[in-house]
Amino acid sequence: MLNSFFNLLISYKILDSDFIEILKGASSYLLLRFFGIITGYVLMISITRWYGPEGSVVYGKYLLALLVIRVFILFSKLGTDITLLRFVSSFSVNANQHKIYNLYKKTLLIVLPVSLLMSSIMFSYCNQIADLIGADTIHVKILSFVLTPAVIFYLNIQGFRGLKKILLYSFFHEFAISFFTLLFLVFAFIFLKDNFINYTEMPVLGYASVLFLLFVSTFFIWFKYLSKFTIKSSVNSLGFKTILTTSIPLLFSQSLSFVMGWTDQLMLGNMRSAHEVGIYGVAFKYSLMATVFLIAVNSIAAPKFSEFFSKNDYTGLKKVVKQSTKIIFWFTLPILFIFFSFPDFFLKLSGESFVEGKKVLFLLLLARFFSSICGSVGNLLQMTGNQIPFMIIMLISCILNITMNILLIPVHGINGAAIASFASIIFWNTLMVIYIKKKFNFISIYIPVFK
Repeated sequence: MLNSFFNLLISYKILDSDFIEILKGASSYLLLRFFGIITGYVLMISITRWYGPEGSVVYGKYLLALLVIRVFILFSKLGTDITLLRFVSSFSVNANQHKIYNLYKKTLLIVLPVSLLMSSIMFSYCNQIADLIGADTIHVKILSFVLTPAVIFYLNIQGFRGLKKILLYSFFHEFAISFFTLLFLVFAFIFLKDNFINYTEMPVLGYASVLFLLFVSTFFIWFKYLSKFTIKSSVNSLGFKTILTTSIPLLFSQSLSFVMGWTDQLMLGNMRSAHEVGIYGVAFKYSLMATVFLIAVNSIAAPKFSEFFSKNDYTGLKKVVKQSTKIIFWFTLPILFIFFSFPDFFLKLSGESFVEGKKVLFLLLLARFFSSICGSVGNLLQMTGNQIPFMIIMLISCILNITMNILLIPVHGINGAAIASFASIIFWNTLMVIYIKKKFNFISIYIPVFK
């Protein structure tokens, strides 16, 4: 039914095929992301309730363990997942599909030794790592065994994304991990019954088991797609040097993005109180709702950016960028309206004291709104070979964020942290818009009243 509707829009020239492709991809991504969010909440509630009075502690340890493996996955990938996405997107439409196999093989040869080294570090220093962040040693040790499979899993799903298998990518990236971890816990709870409460490592064990099973599943699916491409000699294929010089800046960019996501709360915890971290965290969580459509559109727009760039079709690139920003803007606007209209209602769901975070919520929502106006600027730079300028902008923004937090948090508390985030988000989006204008001679910003 949706396909008929989209075809009707194309036939009457209301929207073009590229615009429709973005909408189709975003809609499938959003649907699976929605179910993934719901499943994530059910998983959280299951852990906190099934473990009784210790539920919050068990869930906290679970989150800390996940944070550890995410850091190790980040450095094990070396940014090659985004490089794979970029070049698979390019090769799949340029009669160079045979190069995808060689690219993937070389990417594996890079990440395998690195991830195995990282895995051994996780295992050997599990006590020190656990003590550093307050996690359980056994959790870190369990996850060290699935680090390499996890890295390959994330490479595979970016390969799906590069081939525009967005539904497949969305299923594994947004839904599968939380759903199958929940399923694992349900079976464990039924089987162990009253003894379940004594097995506090069960959530982490479930997560690790699911990661391994998803690695196996995606590996077979990915090679099914690779088998359709003609495998030729590696002549004229990308070399290790090209892959690494493209990937390393992306690693730094991903690391900076990771740091940016945690800086405010980490510094609040260090300089203020846990109470303020909680209030800020709730407001921060609500503000992320305004990024759902940005992330959804990015999931399908990123390969198209690479596709048009590889064909030197800058007119097509400009059109897709503009269309993407337009979609993000109009779908984000209603979410912002709801939160700006009823901030007390949402904040009070967590308790009366959380209304204190209203200013934080407003500042973060405004920052997200500015991001929606600017569009997929970060993805555009990374998909068009401009990862170094992207990295430099993110580095400067990270320094700005940390500096402002140091200056503002002691005086203004959570509002100071929100101001720091607001300023850094505005800063990096503005710089990227300016760089895109100079590089590609068009402005990515979409504001309805301006043409």
